[in-house]
Amino acid sequence: MTKAATNLMNHAMSAMADPVALFNLADFMASRGYKMSKELARYAGRPAQADSDFLVSAQMVIETLDECVRSSGDPDFMFAFALWLDLKAFGPVTLLWEQCPDLKHGGIVGDRFIQTVNAAVSNSCELFEDEAHLVHDVIPSCRKRADQFLLGECVFVVRLMRMVMGESWSPLRVEIGFPYLGNPRLLESFFRCPITFNAERFVIIQARSELEQPLNGSDPALRLFFENYLERKLATLSLRLEWQIERIVAANLEDGRATLDNVAGLLGMSGRTLQRRLAASGSSFTKMLNSVRRRVALAYLEENPDRRITDLGYRLGYSDISTVSRFLSTNFDAKGRDLRLRLKRETGAA
Repeated sequence: MTKAATNLMNHAMSAMADPVALFNLADFMASRGYKMSKELARYAGRPAQADSDFLVSAQMVIETLDECVRSSGDPDFMFAFALWLDLKAFGPVTLLWEQCPDLKHGGIVGDRFIQTVNAAVSNSCELFEDEAHLVHDVIPSCRKRADQFLLGECVFVVRLMRMVMGESWSPLRVEIGFPYLGNPRLLESFFRCPITFNAERFVIIQARSELEQPLNGSDPALRLFFENYLERKLATLSLRLEWQIERIVAANLEDGRATLDNVAGLLGMSGRTLQRRLAASGSSFTKMLNSVRRRVALAYLEENPDRRITDLGYRLGYSDISTVSRFLSTNFDAKGRDLRLRLKRETGAA
C-alpha cells in the first residue's frame, strides 16, 4: 500500500470534524496572499453553509493546520489565524457560551458539544485549592502534529473567556507545549500573563473562584434552545463508540477517573451496557483502556524520548514506577530506557 493510500485510510478511520475550520482557514490564507495546498483549495470555493452534515477527518484538519504553518514560512501564522477567526464561526457551540450562567457550566457543555465541531478534542479541567487548570489536548491518535492546533485553541478559548468575562480578563499563567519559534512577545501581549514555553502540556490557568462567578447577560431560554439543538446534532453524528471512549479515557487518565462506570456515565449508559456494546464488536473496556494508554505512551515519548518515565506514569494514571515499567514491558517488549533509545533512533532516522 502506498503512503498516500495509507494516509487516506487512516483519515477515513479517524474521528470526524466539521470542516468549518477549513473554510475559515482557506479564507484567511486568501486574505493574506498565502498559497494554499490542493487539499485545502478544495474547500475554498465551497460555501460554509452548504452540506451542514458534511464531515471530514479530524486528523486531516489538524494536519492541514500544521502544514499551512510550515508552508507559509510564518511561525506566527497560527496565532494570527486564531485572532482573525470570528468568535461565532463555530455556530451554536460558541453561541452557547454567552448564555451560560457561569464558566463552570460553560466548561461542562463545551466539553460535551465540542464533538459536534471536532471529535478529536479531549480537554479536561483540573481543580486545585485556588486554581483551575484548563488542559487542552486531542485524542492520542491525533496528537503527533497537533501543537499548532492546540496553540490556536488556547488563543481562541481566551478570546471566548474575554467575551463573557470582559476584555480586561487574563489567565494567571499559560503553558504552551512546544518551543514556540515565532515572536513570544506577541503571545505575551495577548495573554497578558506569564507564559511557559516548551511545557509538558497546553494549559490555561485561572483562579478557581472564577468558575462560579455569575456571568451577565445569560438567557436560560436561549441556553436551553442551543443545548437541545446540539443534543440533536450530536445524536445524528453517529459517532463511533471507540472514538468517544478514546476521547473520554484520554481526558480522565491522569486523575484516575478513566473507570468503566465513570466513562459509561459520561456516555449516558451503565457500565454493563457499555461492556455489552463493546463485546458485540469483539472488544472490551479493558482492551480499550489499554489501547488508549499505549497511544498516550507513544505520543508522549515520540514528542521527546528524553522525558522522564515517572512523568509518563502520571499521564497513564499509574502511581508508581514499577507499574509503568510492567506496562511498557508488556506492551512494547522493552523497559523504559530501551524504549526511549529505540524511539530516539527512529526519530533520528525519520
